[in-house]
Amino acid sequence: MPTNDITVLNRNYGAPGRIAFREGPAGFPLLSLAESRGSCEIALYGAQVLAYRPTGQSPILWMSKCSAHVAAGKPIRGGIPVCWPWFGAHATDTRLPNHGFARLRRWRLLATTYDSHQTSARLQLAQDEETLALWPHPFRLEMTVSVGEALSLELVTTNRGDTPMTLTQALHPYFLVSQIAAVRVLGLENLAYQDHSPAKRDDHQHGALQIQAETDRLFRKATGNCTLLDPGIGRQIVIGKRGSQSTVVWNPWIEKAKSLTDMDNDDYQRFLCIEPAATDADAVKLEPGAEHIFGMTIQSLPI
Repeated sequence: MPTNDITVLNRNYGAPGRIAFREGPAGFPLLSLAESRGSCEIALYGAQVLAYRPTGQSPILWMSKCSAHVAAGKPIRGGIPVCWPWFGAHATDTRLPNHGFARLRRWRLLATTYDSHQTSARLQLAQDEETLALWPHPFRLEMTVSVGEALSLELVTTNRGDTPMTLTQALHPYFLVSQIAAVRVLGLENLAYQDHSPAKRDDHQHGALQIQAETDRLFRKATGNCTLLDPGIGRQIVIGKRGSQSTVVWNPWIEKAKSLTDMDNDDYQRFLCIEPAATDADAVKLEPGAEHIFGMTIQSLPI
C-alpha cells in the first residue's frame, strides 16, 4: 500500500531544492518538482499535475477553488486531469465515471530523479479488484512528469492481459487565461471538427479559433502543435503532443458553468482547455504485451 506519510516520502524520494512533498486534498500527498527554469506540483491522487510555473512567469494552469476540498473518489477540477481508459462518458454504461477511473485513484510513486536539465517523477497505476470490476483488463499505466525548459507528461499504457484491449484517453489541461474572449488558438486552421456544444454545428476551422460561446470541439487529424495566444498576459503557450490524432477545445461558457458545482459561475472566463486526445474514431488498440505512448509538452514564451 503506498504511504501517505510525508516524512517518509521526503526521506525516500525528496531532494533539497528540487523535490519535496506536502499534504494535499483528501490527505493525499502532493509532489513538487523544481528546476532552474520552472516548477510544478503533482497530486499522487490521479497523477494529476495541479500547477506549473516557468521561472519569472505567472502560473500556466487554472485550478478551481473548490478543488481544495475534494474528497477521495471525486475528480479534481483544474490542472491536468488524466482521462483513461475512456474519454468522456462511458460508451455503454452511463453509471461509470466520466473520463474513466485513472483520475480517481491513488497512484504509486516509482521514482524521482533530477539532473542539470530537468526534474522528473514516475508514477504507476495497475489493475486491482476495483478496476477490473469497471474495466476487465489487466494493465500497467505509467506517468512520467518532467519540468525543465518545458513541462512534459508521458503516459505509457501496457496490456498485461492475454486478450486485446481498446481504450480512449486524453490529457485535459485547464490553461489559465487573462480573459477568455481575448485569447486565440492557432494550429487548428482548416481542420474539420465535430461540435459537441448545444449549437451542434460541425464545420472546418476558419482562421484562429476564438471563444465566443460554449465550445466543445473535437478536431480530428490534429497531429501538430497548438498555440494559445494571450495578449492580456503577454504570452503564448505552445502545446505539443505525441501518440494523439485528435485535439479537443473546451470551455463551458455562462450557462453550463452555472450547472457545474465545482467551479464558480464566472470561472469560465479564466480558463481554456486544449486537450490531446484519442477518441472513439482513433481509439488505441493493444495486443497482449503491447504498449502505447501518449504525451504532451507545454512551453510558455513571450509574444
